[in-house]
Amino acid sequence: MLAPCSDAWWSDSPEERSYTGLGGKDEYSILIMGIPGAYFVAAAEFNDEGPFASLDDAIAWAECNYSEHIARAAAEREE
Repeated sequence: MLAPCSDAWWSDSPEERSYTGLGGKDEYSILIMGIPGAYFVAAAEFNDEGPFASLDDAIAWAECNYSEHIARAAAEREE
């Protein structure tokens, strides 16, 4: 979880990439937000992760850790 002093910075950070995940029966957003040198990954009901030094690192972490949920959401939309 992010420190309370970073809440304002976090809420004002631009969204760089987003995914939709499917956990159980509900879809949820997976967001990658930040500024150069400090990117974070946020997903509902999970702890925020980061900081990551690069956007590519944050994307790689999100895709590795949420790939199953992202794939389930995509498959659900195709049905």
